[in-house]
Amino acid sequence: MVRIRTYEMETCELGRICYPIPSILSSCPHSLPSSASSASSRLIFPPASHYNTPMSKDLSHVDEQGRARMVDVGDKPPMRRTAIASGEFVAVKATLDRLLGDAGSEPLPKGEALAVARIAGISAAKKTGDLIPLCHTLPLDHVQIDFERITDTRLLVTASASITAKTGIEMEALAAVSVACLTLYDMTKAVDKNLCIENIHLVEKRKEAVGE
Repeated sequence: MVRIRTYEMETCELGRICYPIPSILSSCPHSLPSSASSASSRLIFPPASHYNTPMSKDLSHVDEQGRARMVDVGDKPPMRRTAIASGEFVAVKATLDRLLGDAGSEPLPKGEALAVARIAGISAAKKTGDLIPLCHTLPLDHVQIDFERITDTRLLVTASASITAKTGIEMEALAAVSVACLTLYDMTKAVDKNLCIENIHLVEKRKEAVGE
C-alpha cells in the first residue's frame, strides 16, 4: 500500500505561503523536540506578487527572463577570501568512541574514518564547480577539515577554505563540510542505525583586498 501524506496551506509569520513538511531530522532520536524545530519543518514560498517582478534584481544567477545563468565576474578585482562552515555528526556514544579511537573501543569495520572524511571534504571543495552547476571553478589556496567532540553523541565538523580570486568561497566550505559528514555516515552506518547529520551552515565569510 502506498501512503500519500497531504498538507494544508497556511500563512506563516513572514506573510508568506508555506506548507508544513516533516523535518529531515524528525526521525533522528538525537534531534531537538518538535517544538524547537517546528520553524525548520516548513517549505516557505514567497507571496504570489514575487513572481510578477523582474528576477534579475534579486538573484544574480537569474536573468530578466528568469533563466539560469552563470554570473560574469570578469570585472571584479581579485580579493583574499575565506569562509568557514560547520555541521554536526550525531551518533550514539559508543559509535563516536570507536570513530575517535578511544581507549578500549573496537576499530570501525571500514577503518580510520576521520582520515577518509577529511580527504573527502577536501576533494569536495575542489570539485564544487562540478557538483553545483553555476559555481565557478576556483583555484583554492587552502582547505582544512577539523573534528571536535562537543558532547558524548555529537561531533562538530568544521571546514575552512581560502582563495585569492574574484569570487567564492562559501560554497566550497559548505560542500566540504557536507561531504565530510556524509563520509562519516558511510564509514559508521554498519555499526549505528541512528546516525544523523545536523545544522550544516555557513559560520563566517570574509574578504579583504589583496596586499592588505
